[in-house]
Amino acid sequence: MSTPRIILCPGQGAQIPGMGKAWCDASPEARAVFDAADRILGDRLGAPLSRLCFEGPADRLNQTDASQPAIYVASVACWRGLLARASMGNGELPLAATAGLSLGEYTALHIAGAVSFEEGLELVTLRGRAMQDAAEASPGGMIALVGATDDQAREVCDAARGSDVLVCANFNAPGQVVLSGHKVACERAAKSAEAMGLRSAMLPVAGAFHSPLMAPAAERLGAALA
Repeated sequence: MSTPRIILCPGQGAQIPGMGKAWCDASPEARAVFDAADRILGDRLGAPLSRLCFEGPADRLNQTDASQPAIYVASVACWRGLLARASMGNGELPLAATAGLSLGEYTALHIAGAVSFEEGLELVTLRGRAMQDAAEASPGGMIALVGATDDQAREVCDAARGSDVLVCANFNAPGQVVLSGHKVACERAAKSAEAMGLRSAMLPVAGAFHSPLMAPAAERLGAALA
C-alpha cells in the first residue's frame, strides 16, 4: 500500500496566468474540472474561468473575485490529475490529511469529501466577490516581513499603524509574518521594516485580508453558511 499523503492547498497570491494549463492538456480528468467550472459560473467573471486561468490577463486574475475561484478550480484540477495518474499506474493515493492556507481550506474540504466541487466553487465565488467589495470599500493590502521575529513584527506594526488599521495577520513560519491593513499603513510598515534592517514584500492581493477591514465580507459569507 502507498504511504498516506498530506495534501496542502494554496491560498490567494498563488495565482499566475497559465496555471492549470499543463494539467488540462495532459489529463482529461483535469480538463473536466475546468469544463465543469465554466458551465457552473457562466459569464459571472466576465470571461470563462478557464480562459482567465490559462491566459489572464494578470491584472484581472489578481482581482479577488476572479483569483479565488480560479485558484480553487486549478487546485482541484491538479488533484484530479494526480489521482488519475496514480490510477493509471495501478497505484493508490491514500490521504492522511488535507489542509489549506486561507482560501485553500475550501479546496482541502473538497478533497477530504466534506463538500462537493460545486458547493466549494459557489462558496469561494461568493467569498471572492464579498472580499472584493470590502477591498474596494476600504483600500488595503498585505505586506510580508522576512527575517522578523514575532516581536519585531509587532513592533513594526505598532510603529506604522497610526490612525489606520494594521494588524499582524499571519504568522506563517519562523521569520515570516504578514501584516494586513490600510494601504498607507502597509507603505509605512515597509519603511519601518527597512529602518530595522528587515526585508519586506507587498503581496499580490487586492485587499487587507485577515484584518478588520474584511468584516463586511465575513458577515456576508457567514449568512450564506448559516
